[in-house]
Amino acid sequence: MVLQLADGTIYASNVIALKLLGRTIEQLQGSTSSDYPWQTIHEDGSEFTGNEHPAMVALSTGEPCLNVVMGFYKLNGELVWLKLNSQPMFRSGEVTPYGVVTSFVDITEAKCQIDDRCDLVSTTEIKQAQNERLQRTVLIIDDCLEDIETYRRYLLKNTEYNYVIIDAKSGKQGLEVFQSHKPDLVLLDYLLHDIDGLEFITQLKKIQNILYTPVIVLTGQGSEEVAVQAMKLGASDYLIKGEITSDKLRSAVNYAFEKAQLHQRERIVTQIATSIRQSLNLDVILDTTVKEVRQFLQTDRVLIFRLLPDGSGTVVTESVGIEWAPILSSTISDPCFTGSDIEAYRQGLVTAEADIYTANINPCHVELLEQFSVRANLVVPILQGENLWGLLIAHHCSQPREWQQIEIDLLMQLTPQVGIAIQQGELLESEKAARESAEKANRIKDEFLAVLSHELRSPLNPILGWANLLKDGKLDSKKIAHAATVIERSVLLQTGLIDDLLDVSRILRGKLVLNSSPVNLESIITSALEAVQLSAKVKGIQINTIIEPNFPLALGDSARLHQVVWNLVSNAVKFTPRGGCVSVRLEEINGMAQITVGDTGKGIKQEFLPYIFDYFRQEDNSITRNFGGLGLGLAIARHLVEANGGTICAESAGIGQGATFTVCLPLMASIESDVNNNEVINNSLDLNGVSILVIDDEVDSLYFIAFLLEKAGATVTAVSESMQGLEILARFQPDILISDIEMPKMDGYMLIRAIREQGITIPAIALTAHAGEFALHQTLEAGFQKHLPKPIQTDTLMQVIGSLLINQ
Repeated sequence: MVLQLADGTIYASNVIALKLLGRTIEQLQGSTSSDYPWQTIHEDGSEFTGNEHPAMVALSTGEPCLNVVMGFYKLNGELVWLKLNSQPMFRSGEVTPYGVVTSFVDITEAKCQIDDRCDLVSTTEIKQAQNERLQRTVLIIDDCLEDIETYRRYLLKNTEYNYVIIDAKSGKQGLEVFQSHKPDLVLLDYLLHDIDGLEFITQLKKIQNILYTPVIVLTGQGSEEVAVQAMKLGASDYLIKGEITSDKLRSAVNYAFEKAQLHQRERIVTQIATSIRQSLNLDVILDTTVKEVRQFLQTDRVLIFRLLPDGSGTVVTESVGIEWAPILSSTISDPCFTGSDIEAYRQGLVTAEADIYTANINPCHVELLEQFSVRANLVVPILQGENLWGLLIAHHCSQPREWQQIEIDLLMQLTPQVGIAIQQGELLESEKAARESAEKANRIKDEFLAVLSHELRSPLNPILGWANLLKDGKLDSKKIAHAATVIERSVLLQTGLIDDLLDVSRILRGKLVLNSSPVNLESIITSALEAVQLSAKVKGIQINTIIEPNFPLALGDSARLHQVVWNLVSNAVKFTPRGGCVSVRLEEINGMAQITVGDTGKGIKQEFLPYIFDYFRQEDNSITRNFGGLGLGLAIARHLVEANGGTICAESAGIGQGATFTVCLPLMASIESDVNNNEVINNSLDLNGVSILVIDDEVDSLYFIAFLLEKAGATVTAVSESMQGLEILARFQPDILISDIEMPKMDGYMLIRAIREQGITIPAIALTAHAGEFALHQTLEAGFQKHLPKPIQTDTLMQVIGSLLINQ
């Protein structure tokens, strides 16, 4: 077979054509009809012109050009007669051929019988044609030379196969010849002068372990007992010498080969089934399958193709001859492979194409198969129940091939077991992955708990230490101020850790509540940068800020978005070394607000980027040791951004290359951006003329709040019991009530209900150690206007009091 393109250029040729023409593919490729590197003649001896070549006729007319007889002179001057058939090839929907395939049949021998023009017939070419037929090697073991020659003659009369006959005159010699030549079949005389047929079969089984090679026992006795014994030992058939004819011997030999093929098929199926039972390794099972099938089929390539719903897929395993290019791991997409084809395979369709150029298949599918040098194609679906998992495919590349029914049956018998094996293997892999994931999650949680214990305990040491020193009263004013600073910093650190834990708890339980309203992002960024300004200054870090003027308002929870921005800028400062740079940019892109925080700091490993926003995950535990924290900030930030209708992503070129975090949030273009939703009332609030009632059973907390408020100018009445508070309210009404929740006898909820039942409308602030969303709702429902979790931040308390006074 030779493939030519539309301009007549030779593109490809199979091995048989190359042998027949006596050329290499390099010598043929690029030649055209006008410059073929050989001489060709008509039957009358006249020379073939380029345009007369059947390939060119088929290309010009678009019609097949068949049964053209051509004389071909080989390089040594020998003349070979060929019958050529040229078939034009079309792409779907086109009327002009894109190529032509020409097949050859050697008719030299038939031509020579009627024509004396071929006086230089090549015996080597005839032998080659014979060898191209299916070869069978038969060992005849008989001590009678006449019988050997008779059987030889009978076998050679069968031209359907190319028989190679070898013989031996004794049983011992037969065993030696068998081991050296490995014949396909043995014709065995039962009565040999050294050993009988039964002993020979016994010895042969020892050599092969299991008797694979078919043995036909020949005897002149006609004993049924001998026949039964021979068959029990594994003989394929038993023939009486006096009754053997050419036809009878041919039938017995064909039957023996069919029986051997069946046996081999059962062996392969059993071996693969055993492999499936013994190994749950999917790669081992699939590799065993393709190797055994290729050995049985004696073909060029066997592969398993993992099919995707769109018809594309990947070669997941392959066994291929060394002369053909491997296609393992290739991703293949066949434009001709439609949904109807997939459905047909799902219904169990088996396709067996002896020759892709004569089969009724789409030209574009032919093109695909040509890429892999395929000439004959056998495809059997691999099903898992009613689902089509993939295809078991056999390729014969060297020449056309008629697939035998026994071969098709083998693949059809194997594929259900392969489907089960794949399903078991995938389940095992899935279970293994799930187990590893669970183990990894447990390990991460264990590491997190260890970090949590360390982070929560660390601030307690300076708090307790400086508290004891303060209690001794031996510190000067400078040391007292330093002690207060350390204690405050430690408390704030521990409060931040607890807040993060509570946020994660709310998020995981789906209890985090957001209060969406117009948000001034410029104000949020400015406030967050002010909070980290001191840390940046200490490390000599330059912060560059670029904010588009008159930036529109975003929509979201102001406090939570402030938390996000603060987390990003504080991380940037934390992980940037001294003298580094942090940049913050606010801009509008595609109708969204985009906040970009970049730094020149530590950077992030590429393999860790997909997990940067996961809970309880840090790139390296040494980060916690060096920088502190629980590794929850980014996970919380991601949830808060997404809950506010936005997105967040991280980028980094790697360790030492810095990192960039980008937050996108929806804008409220219809609201004027001069509204400042994040107005802050600082702790310098003037409370002169404001009367405040404070109730708390913890005396230290009561005195601290009273002192703080009096310092701001307020008139404070402080009591430690709820009943005392009710008595005071009966005499006069302060401007603000601040009450603890957890108190003996009458708690804060009972107190506020009693106040509201009396018709008193005083604005009330609840103080509680419970910081959950449930506690917030409970205090608001009871009658409080505001809810503050302990420990109380001075700024926060002043802001809340200020907002209540404004509302009043």
